Amino acid sequence: MKKFLSLILSVATVFLLCGCTDTYRYFSNDVNNYEVYSVVLESGQKKEFDIYEIFKNCGFKIDKFEIVQSPNGIYKAEGNTVTAVKCGVSDIKVNLYNNYSSTVFQTNLCRLYSFDQSQMMPIRTVSDLQNINNKKDGVYVLKADIDLASVKNWEPLGNYPAGNEFSGMFVNPDGYTIKNLTISTSKEIFNGPYGGCAGGLFGSLKNALVYGVKMENVHIDVSDFDGINSSSAGGIASSMLDSVIKDCTVSGNITATGTAGGIVGSNSWGTVENCVFNGEVSCVYSEEKEYYEMCAGGIAGYSGNPDWLISRKGGIFGCEANAKINSPGCAGGITGYVNGKHSIKNCLFKGALDENAEYRAEIFGYSNDPEGYND
Repeated sequence: MKKFLSLILSVATVFLLCGCTDTYRYFSNDVNNYEVYSVVLESGQKKEFDIYEIFKNCGFKIDKFEIVQSPNGIYKAEGNTVTAVKCGVSDIKVNLYNNYSSTVFQTNLCRLYSFDQSQMMPIRTVSDLQNINNKKDGVYVLKADIDLASVKNWEPLGNYPAGNEFSGMFVNPDGYTIKNLTISTSKEIFNGPYGGCAGGLFGSLKNALVYGVKMENVHIDVSDFDGINSSSAGGIASSMLDSVIKDCTVSGNITATGTAGGIVGSNSWGTVENCVFNGEVSCVYSEEKEYYEMCAGGIAGYSGNPDWLISRKGGIFGCEANAKINSPGCAGGITGYVNGKHSIKNCLFKGALDENAEYRAEIFGYSNDPEGYND
């Protein structure tokens, strides 16, 4: 009898140690689509995540979770909280545990942009700002007001060609202002080898962060461009790919032939968050272009997620435009043209839309997938 009881206890112990609640025999990345967030933190700052809310539509019950520690020391994770440690960009992954299927599901929680002012190059003068073009993957912090009135035609940072984009960090946590940026013609700035032209503080962003930048009295007009393709313009950047523009403000006038936005001309897979534009945005008429190729928006001319097979990534969140929007094609208070599955949330438009626009509305002028738009 004692041997029998001992056997029963041994079996029970094995069951408890290896049972369905603690043993996960399978691994999967099959998590239903959800929004991939971008988070910006200064070294030492913390961010708490409501994992159960974020993944409430993931397709299975989450019995427990674990945020994966940073492999490169950019952040540290404890429970549902991430703390920024040093400068860098890192995709933060999370393990979601499901007891019923004995499966660990791993997916991206967010992309973290972490900055540390002590590790960054200070920008104090016009020359400092221009010299960013000498190291476009660097990390920079604005440390003084900068007046660009002495620069007749500003050469955008990280302009064409492809491969020459700005891919670093440019942050302004102390609230300094860049004013009087002027681009009055496309003839005196670099034009890309693919027949395009970009106007903005930055030409192109790729895997980059621009945070807290304040710009006043911006005047960008590249409507005289007559190349193979079109010109694109935005106060912060002409175009962005898989990048973040956060907590930026721009006032002025933006004009181009293709896509024009108060903050960014063309946004692909990127995040524009808590940004404000005040002024006028215009896209000029061309009989050679279709309506969807002429897009103007208070925040972005074009914004979207062109690959329908991936989860929602990026979007426009918490932005405000107080503007006049002119375009013969697509005129939107927030964005002129929305492409694919894309999020635009908690945005506000005050101003006027071109009555002659083919498509116009206060949030977006036109979308090729209205059901994919998510507000």
